[in-house]
Amino acid sequence: MKQAATNPPDLSLPERNQTFRLASGRRLGWAEFGDPAGFPVFYFHGLPGSRLEAALTHTSALRRRVRVLAVDRPGFGLSEFEPNRRMLDWPERVAELADRLELDRFSIIGVSGGAPYASVCALRLADRLQAVGLVCGMAPLEQARYLKGIKALPRFFLTLHRQFPGLGEVICRQTARVLVRHPDKAFSVIARTSSPPDQEVLAQPQVFATMTESLREAVRQGGQGAARDLILFGNDWGFSLEEIQTQVFLWHGERDFTLPADFSRRVAARIPHSRITILPDQGHFSLPINFVDDFIQAVSG
Repeated sequence: MKQAATNPPDLSLPERNQTFRLASGRRLGWAEFGDPAGFPVFYFHGLPGSRLEAALTHTSALRRRVRVLAVDRPGFGLSEFEPNRRMLDWPERVAELADRLELDRFSIIGVSGGAPYASVCALRLADRLQAVGLVCGMAPLEQARYLKGIKALPRFFLTLHRQFPGLGEVICRQTARVLVRHPDKAFSVIARTSSPPDQEVLAQPQVFATMTESLREAVRQGGQGAARDLILFGNDWGFSLEEIQTQVFLWHGERDFTLPADFSRRVAARIPHSRITILPDQGHFSLPINFVDDFIQAVSG
């Protein structure tokens, strides 16, 4: 079902800027969208991204009676940076927030760079999950040849952090200084170099404004969070997709110029209980926006 974009909610409201202290003492940031009394679905943002990008799910979540809980990864938005964090550490952070909110059962959606974190939760939090959705997701890069299908700029950063992580962190810090001052200009460049379906949705003022603000929020602490994600994505994830027993839904656009649809095909082939949908006329940004109803319904229905 194609879902037209609508006005996003006010991102300055208190429920968009919530924090709590983990057992470690570090701060975790999160935002709430949709129906406060609805079925809970955690949302994991892309790279670079933040909890604020989930504002684009708000209207659909209200209609579906779903409560969207969008969480900043460490070093992004309001979440305190964790040096040397692993993907395997993330499920514990999510479980702490779920316990704080008194949620016994929930689902998860991971978009783009959020997909690996949704996958590790599918493994480690299986007893609490109804379903997991992976939207235009990153795939393991065990072989260098897999990098060839990625858009030039993310390929550069992934290769850099894989081979020269120290230099990569320096460049991420410098890039973050530019992004926090001029996120609109940076996202304009992203839009111009994206596929036609992506350009169409990113030309919508509400969508562009939300994604720009999410980008600014992503680097409010600097580039450390993004640098750590890039290091983790380019190396062994620390867990096996084949061990996942949770129901996993995948969606990817064939016209995704950022991460190729073959990424989701490879992931789906390795997860036992998976169902994949490839949409021929959708890109990296258009799919999550145009088909938000589909993936919210799939993981909450």
